[in-house]
Amino acid sequence: MFRTLGPCPHKGHGAGDGVSSRPNQTTPGPGNDYRFATLPDCRRCRSIEDGLFVGLPHMKGVQLVLLWVSLVAVGCASTQDQPTDILAEPADAAGDVMAQDHMPTETAGDTPHVPPDNGPDVFTPHYNEKNAPLYDESVVVDIKLVFAEAEWQKFQDIYAYWSEHADEYDHAETVIEYVHCGVQFKDKTFADAGCHPKGNPRYWKDSKKPQIGIKFNAWDKNGRFLGLRKMGFKSLPYYAAPVRSRIAMWLMRESGIIAPRVNHARVFVNGQYLGLYENIEAIDREFLEDHFEDPSGNLYQNGYILKTNQEENDQSRVWKLNDRIDAEPLDGDHSEFFAWLPTILDVHEVLREIAGEVVLPTPDNYSNGSDNFYFYDNPKTGLFVVLPWDIDECIGPFAPPDADIYEYWGEPEAQNPPMKLRLLIYQNPVWKKEYEDNLVQIRDEVYAKLPGVVASVCAQ
Repeated sequence: MFRTLGPCPHKGHGAGDGVSSRPNQTTPGPGNDYRFATLPDCRRCRSIEDGLFVGLPHMKGVQLVLLWVSLVAVGCASTQDQPTDILAEPADAAGDVMAQDHMPTETAGDTPHVPPDNGPDVFTPHYNEKNAPLYDESVVVDIKLVFAEAEWQKFQDIYAYWSEHADEYDHAETVIEYVHCGVQFKDKTFADAGCHPKGNPRYWKDSKKPQIGIKFNAWDKNGRFLGLRKMGFKSLPYYAAPVRSRIAMWLMRESGIIAPRVNHARVFVNGQYLGLYENIEAIDREFLEDHFEDPSGNLYQNGYILKTNQEENDQSRVWKLNDRIDAEPLDGDHSEFFAWLPTILDVHEVLREIAGEVVLPTPDNYSNGSDNFYFYDNPKTGLFVVLPWDIDECIGPFAPPDADIYEYWGEPEAQNPPMKLRLLIYQNPVWKKEYEDNLVQIRDEVYAKLPGVVASVCAQ
């Protein structure tokens, strides 16, 4: 009944900027590290049993408490729901072609989102109601992509080329090549978006279908669809239950950490079912507008790749933070450092974010010393906050049940260095106690709900 899954042999991640040797056909860009590129063939969670152990200090100085949650995801779709080969010929899209303009087609009565009124000058973090149905967690949504024949062929050629030749290039994972596509969700359409194979092409050979990125302002900088400038469909080939990113981000949000929405989407290409994906909200300017009173600050992918305000390109503050942490010795008196850090970093938010990752636990994220996260330099507070990202390997063989809650630096193959800031924080008794209190609270009040959440997701 249960599938036995060994550890995935494909590890590593890309960062920085790469330059393609095919400049007429490619657009170099910052790396997006998604590592894996397919899902199981079933649109529902396959029948597996995963043990979730979390060792947490119930109280200071007391033995570890092991929390066991048995996740049983049962039920596959019928064979008619199986995805088709990505390189197969597309179905005839006649009659399903969208109007060729650069802006979305909106229906009458489609009004912009208005945040709750909590009085003058009071900002309430919120998710945009205009795209709320797109990320509705109570259903599996349907997304229809439409390509002209030549554009679909170009997409396949890009996918095939980089599948075979990625190892010949440095930073192949940073190359993004867009083709024209249309997007339809319910009665809303966007005529001319940019679609591209997403993730690290070094792993595409093992894929049955691609991860897909969509950029609504690829050709028109003002292009938006349901208030979004981009979308991303993620899939993992080596897990029988494709739910990890979704339940991890749910736990983060429930723990009071700003994190993207995630649900599941059935994706169709020219009428053919491509497969089931995790539909993950992008962290970008629109995301900042929903969650921060002042969204004009610098956003950094991987903690150092600037994603907003690129024309000004002032990265002095993030390097001030990173350089100061690097320069602080692990030994000795840290009183000056402890006094300085809260003037540039939201320490309380960071302690909460680290605790959320440790409760899961994660094997390759911020708490592990990895660069899978975003920094936002919040102008309203003058403090950096951490936004979780790419939490796709939690609750599995890469994050052992007995992972050290103080010094687990992730799976060995990721080769993450110990997170120096975390080691320094532990030397502050007040901060260490706050971290431990966060662990216990998240475990008892949020993690305890996880079996019900997983059962609900897998029943969809």
